Formats: sequence, C-alpha cells, structure tokens
Amino acid sequence: MPSIDDVYNQLVAANKSLNQMNQQVHNLVTAQDFGDQVLVHLSNQTDTLICVLEKISRNTCGIWCETHVQTELQTAARHQSELLVELTKSAYPAAAVEVDRYETLKSDVAKCCPPDSEPPICQYEPCQAPEPIPSAPTKGRTN
Repeated sequence: MPSIDDVYNQLVAANKSLNQMNQQVHNLVTAQDFGDQVLVHLSNQTDTLICVLEKISRNTCGIWCETHVQTELQTAARHQSELLVELTKSAYPAAAVEVDRYETLKSDVAKCCPPDSEPPICQYEPCQAPEPIPSAPTKGRTN
C-alpha cells in the first residue's frame, strides 16, 4: 500500500505535467494570436499599396492626357510665334536689332540674379500605413 508521501509525490508530478501541458497550450495560442496579427498587418499594408498604386495610375493618366493636349497647343503656338517673329523682323529690322540687344542684357542679368522659381504644382500626399506589429512571442515566455 502506498504511503501518504508516495501519493503526495504522485500529485506533485501530475501537477507538474499539467503545468507543462498548460504552458504548451498557452504558447500555441500566443503563436496563433501573433499569426493573426501578422495577417491583419499584411492586409493593411496591401490596402496601403493599393491606395498608392491607385494614386499613381490616376496621376499618370491625367499627366498623359494633359501632356497630349499641351504638346499640340505648344506646337501650334511655336509655329505661329516663329512666323510672327520673322514677319516682324522683316518689317522692322532696326527694332529686331534692339530686341536682340535687350535679350542679351536680360540673359546676362538672369545669370547674375536668377528669378525665383514657382513651387511645384503637385505635392505628394502619402497614404496612411498600418502601425508595425509587435515582435513574435518567445517560446516558453511567461507573462
């Protein structure tokens, strides 16, 4: 017949085994919770990437459309301007010499004191990024 000490020792061993199993279950649940956090984080990052790509594609399309229109307008304006310049030079040769002198002076002043440049028309607005996820739980870690 086992003694009371034998029964006590068996209970202590059983309790130790239960604690080990409980810790393993806790580690599994913690790892699964972390995996869920990673999936949510990756999903949020994907949403951010889609937002950025949408902005890029919308802006690119708008730029292409505007560039096409502006190129046609600039080509027509250039042709008309060149025609007017040549007509004016032939009608007013003395004025053409003065205009050339004025442009040379203007160019020299611009080299010395360049004019202020206008700020860019487009200002980048970044998409909201998800917060970083915490690091993975360490095996055997207790809280």
